[in-house]
Amino acid sequence: ASDTKLNTTTVSQNPAVVDTQVCTVTDCSAATSADDDLSDIFILYPPGDPKIDSITPASGPATGGTQVTITGQNLGCVTKVTFGNVTAMDATNAEALLDCGSTDTVSVTAPLNIIGTVPVMLTTVESDATGAPAATGSFTYTKPPAQLVKVHETGNGSGKLTSSPKGISCPKKCSHGFAFGRSVTLKVKAARGSAFAGWSGACHGRSRCKLSVTGPLSATAKFTLRNCVVPNVTGKTLSAAKRTLKAHFCSAGRIRHAFSRKVRTGHVIFERPRAGSHLRHNGKVSLTVSAGGRG
Repeated sequence: ASDTKLNTTTVSQNPAVVDTQVCTVTDCSAATSADDDLSDIFILYPPGDPKIDSITPASGPATGGTQVTITGQNLGCVTKVTFGNVTAMDATNAEALLDCGSTDTVSVTAPLNIIGTVPVMLTTVESDATGAPAATGSFTYTKPPAQLVKVHETGNGSGKLTSSPKGISCPKKCSHGFAFGRSVTLKVKAARGSAFAGWSGACHGRSRCKLSVTGPLSATAKFTLRNCVVPNVTGKTLSAAKRTLKAHFCSAGRIRHAFSRKVRTGHVIFERPRAGSHLRHNGKVSLTVSAGGRG
């Protein structure tokens, strides 16, 4: 006889995941491996191939999220449930006095999918181990209601947000319900004196945003005020200098007058800070204007 190998036959008992324990005339092995590995784990699965008798409810919106109950035979120790080509993430057996749960009921959330009827396939430990075919049924995905797309503006600047197809024109109308599965492009245009700083939420980057509407969506556009980059206004009339400053998101600050034989009366002699300086939006630039030559 071998002291490293033992042949035996399982006895009838409930389906479960169990530890294997061996006893000799001198001692018994530990009920659980010391390092918690799976070498002594044995799975007792329900006999018979899995079979689906009903799926309740039998339909739900293509957005997913429908709570579904699958009933049938030999469904204990479920390993996977698929709706079409999409695997459900939370298939579980109902609680029962078995490690694998109830052998006739599986609870699952229908995942997002295409509109139409798709096959439902359920596998168990038994079908995985023996190669038996998966249990099959069907589920119909219906057209969901319009999905709400919302846009928001943030930052100290401003701008306009629109959608294609039409529906959103923010800040006047900042939300709209679009058909499920519709492709929607969000466009952005900064107001004068503002700059678009980028998207957050359902959109990313600094350009137009293309969305696939498969559920409620929300995106935020950030606008910032443009900084003043001081232009060169020396030699210009005071009124022309003010117009040029405004065009560069600056403003005229303190105005002083000084005599000058070189610069004509009413024209700018000097500006501070100097041209090329960066100020906050609408930052003030002091100007010195010629009062003409003395005497």
